[in-house]
Amino acid sequence: MPYADRAFFANPPRLDEKFAEGQMFESKAKLISELAKFHLNKNTELDVLNSNRTKYRVKCKSSKCKWKLYAIVVPTGAWTISTNPFIHTCFGRAERLDSHQMTSRVIADIIKPALKDDLELSIKMVKHLVKVKFGTVVPSYNKLWRGRELAIADLFGSWEKSYEVLPSFLAAIKPSNPGTQYLLESEPSTKFNINIFNRVAWAFGRCIEAWAFGPCIEAWPHLRPVISVDAGFLSGRYKGKLFMACAYDAEQQLLPLAFAICEKESIENWGWFMNWLRINVVGPGKICVISDQHLGIPGVFEAPNLGWSEEQGEAVHRLCLQHICENIWKRYPQKWIKNVFKKFVEKKKIWRFEEGMDLIKQRDAAVHDYIMKFGKRLRNSDAEPLALHKWAQVHDGFLNRWGIMTSNGSEVLNSVFRIARQLPVCAIVDKTFYKCVDWFVNRREAAIGWEATGLDFSMNITLVLHRRNEKARKHDVRPMYYGHNNYEVIDKDGLLETGVRGEVKYNVTFPPEGMPICLCRRPQLTGIPCNHVLAVCFVRRLNPNDYVSPYYSLQNYINTWSGRFNGFGNKRDWPLYNGPIIRPDPDKVNKGRRKHKRIKMAMDKMEAPAKRRNA
Repeated sequence: MPYADRAFFANPPRLDEKFAEGQMFESKAKLISELAKFHLNKNTELDVLNSNRTKYRVKCKSSKCKWKLYAIVVPTGAWTISTNPFIHTCFGRAERLDSHQMTSRVIADIIKPALKDDLELSIKMVKHLVKVKFGTVVPSYNKLWRGRELAIADLFGSWEKSYEVLPSFLAAIKPSNPGTQYLLESEPSTKFNINIFNRVAWAFGRCIEAWAFGPCIEAWPHLRPVISVDAGFLSGRYKGKLFMACAYDAEQQLLPLAFAICEKESIENWGWFMNWLRINVVGPGKICVISDQHLGIPGVFEAPNLGWSEEQGEAVHRLCLQHICENIWKRYPQKWIKNVFKKFVEKKKIWRFEEGMDLIKQRDAAVHDYIMKFGKRLRNSDAEPLALHKWAQVHDGFLNRWGIMTSNGSEVLNSVFRIARQLPVCAIVDKTFYKCVDWFVNRREAAIGWEATGLDFSMNITLVLHRRNEKARKHDVRPMYYGHNNYEVIDKDGLLETGVRGEVKYNVTFPPEGMPICLCRRPQLTGIPCNHVLAVCFVRRLNPNDYVSPYYSLQNYINTWSGRFNGFGNKRDWPLYNGPIIRPDPDKVNKGRRKHKRIKMAMDKMEAPAKRRNA
């Protein structure tokens, strides 16, 4: 039939239809996705007849419908529809809830924009978004879950590929951010003919991976020599632990020093991470480390070759007050014990600490005995002396803890990176990088603003000194011995004992060098002069700023956050990696439904407010 006759008598070409012959699609995946969405809206299903690299053939699942479609690849790599001669003549089935066309790929495309804004998108919300788009289709839980996994892979790379590109990713960050350190370990696998990921650590600037970013490492000399360490579960496809070490600036704000990913918390892995931290991030010098009571941590401070030996004076190990309180609560879940312990363990005067311990002993001697044994390696050993210095601030010694009683810093980091811990490994490094960038930009901006107002110290310390100055003006000062800088300060409204106030005398000594020494012990424990020292300064016309530790100065705070981060370019710009292929261990896949939210523990019950009872 001539073309003119065919055009007049035959069905006109459906050039306006999405799947008319000659229509082009950028890829096979795009073609399949569009076919699925089209037929989901029509409540029809397709059977795949042939699918390979060059051809794709499908037909309607209904035996009474002639609809079919053939598509082929063209030299440019795009896909074109070569045959689609019929229209659908079938009808949907009312009893069908799910659909063959509702694939995990389609679900991933639907939820990707929402997942980008909220990485905690629940399966319930995924189901809701699918229902909004295709109201009559109810996919299975498994399909919804796999769709969410595909969407995460689209946004952050696949779980397996992420380990493969990790060496190139870290190698791209390091030259653009001078000082960045990282260490990647893997083990050859004869089973899979690849290298199995073992552990990685990193730090930024003057920090460590292991990884640590350069600007963070450069900030370390401006921080008090106190760090807290902790580890959190990876809640993505593969098992593991994210190790973290952080320090504190003059405002008590966190500064992440280093991160690491290991298989689990153990003596070996904690020793490896802490040794790497010492060599690559913090360097030599006595440092106080605050941690929980995980069994793998104390051995770090007993080993002579890791750089953290307490016996050799390389470090002091202190326990987190909050974790001790939690252990007490597990054994003695009584509010009064928790409240008394938390109140008095932070006291800086010996008689105040002893008052609290005596109060517990009078009410329950067993509880007192249990508390006093904290910090001992062998709890029931009578030969081992008590280790009150591990947890009681008054027994801490001179400027060890610097007034920091908990490892809440690393616990907060755990919370900050809770969502990151659900993602592939490259995304974890990426999230830690950009969170550090945000903190450095925002906190330096605040510091420059304070500098313009003429502050000598950070805002927090300025307010502390102001409050103590107000108290200092009400004290009386009496020189005790001429030429020896020894004074007696009388506080007319001092605390004699709990609930009782009256006249209290404090001895204050100004040594030739170093911090003043006061009976209240605040200067010795925190590096900030107490109101008694300030009273002497006021009477003797001394400059109180000379007795505040330089760690709290505004210039030091500015230097802390002065590091500069730089971008690391796009993936095509990253250095080539010619080493062995690195993959996660297939035996370490998390089984079952993943738990992204932290399991409530004794600490949560301990801090929960009391329930109100109805009358």
